[in-house]
Amino acid sequence: MICEVGKGNDLIVVSSHGRKGLSRFLMGSVSENIVHRADRSVLVVR
Repeated sequence: MICEVGKGNDLIVVSSHGRKGLSRFLMGSVSENIVHRADRSVLVVR
């Protein structure tokens, strides 16, 4: 959904909570998924 909304823009900016370990494994990383799926530049702010 975020990648679809970002169409027409040159850059997608997302924030990251910096989760690690079990929490990241269970919840996944939204920002990581965006980086891998987006067809444009992504800036992750921590």
